Amino acid sequence: MSERPGLLIELAKNVASTFDPIREWIERRSARRAVEAQDNSRPFTLWQELSDRTGGRLSVQGREVLEVGPGRSLGLSLIFLAAGARRVYAVDRFRHLFWDRLDRRHTVAVLERLDAEGWPFAGAARHAVRDIDSENVSFDPDLLIYRQADGAALPLADASVDLTYSNAVLEHVHHPDAVVRELARVTRRGGDSVHEIDFRDHFVERDRLRFLEFPEWEWQLRARLRPGYTNRLRVGDFQRLFREVGFELLSGMITQHFEMKDVEAMRPRWASRFRDRSAEELSTAAYWGWWRRQ
Repeated sequence: MSERPGLLIELAKNVASTFDPIREWIERRSARRAVEAQDNSRPFTLWQELSDRTGGRLSVQGREVLEVGPGRSLGLSLIFLAAGARRVYAVDRFRHLFWDRLDRRHTVAVLERLDAEGWPFAGAARHAVRDIDSENVSFDPDLLIYRQADGAALPLADASVDLTYSNAVLEHVHHPDAVVRELARVTRRGGDSVHEIDFRDHFVERDRLRFLEFPEWEWQLRARLRPGYTNRLRVGDFQRLFREVGFELLSGMITQHFEMKDVEAMRPRWASRFRDRSAEELSTAAYWGWWRRQ
């Protein structure tokens, strides 16, 4: 039996999430935020995954990079700089960084690790961050530009970056077709676009496919404005969106999956738009893709 919170309860959470002060108050006091801020290893893990999955064939040296949805850490943006990126743009729809002690300590720890490990351009990463000892943190715009903006309207010029990157972001956007078009618009021809997409329900850990039960109108009422909202597109939908705007898939892999037997057992409960999808597509829990702009 799936866990199915009442519609009125989830509708109330949805409405409350429309108020930025409430959202930010919850975010700032999140226990998960405190844990993540004390661990500087995550951005280095993401960098290692990027290197491993591209076989070391994706260089950032001398390139301009866009990280979409950096969330609670600019660590990976700083790693891009330390690896030789010319400039990094970091764009997030919501405010996750408050530059209190937690955020500053995390950023300093990343910079210190880059220095200690002798990254070739660690100095650029350090120079990118200004006033790290105060809550008035700022950035050198020649190296790092951090903006709060919607991915469906990126504050970048046409053909302005060589690499766009996100990790567990595209499943959350409200207008995935518009966001992918924006990625195509800002990426230079021959540039790269690398994304990992998480296809699981972000609200109910005990039933990661529960959200496929709801018709679209009910899902929007329950989740549209809440942190953790997912658009419920599946891997084939994203592959089509990237293809339609001129990206060629160079490499892709399923990084997490659901058991086929569980998919088939739950299929009868799902909304009609999902019931007829292939078992292979529905069993994909997370997918990593590397596309090139044609």
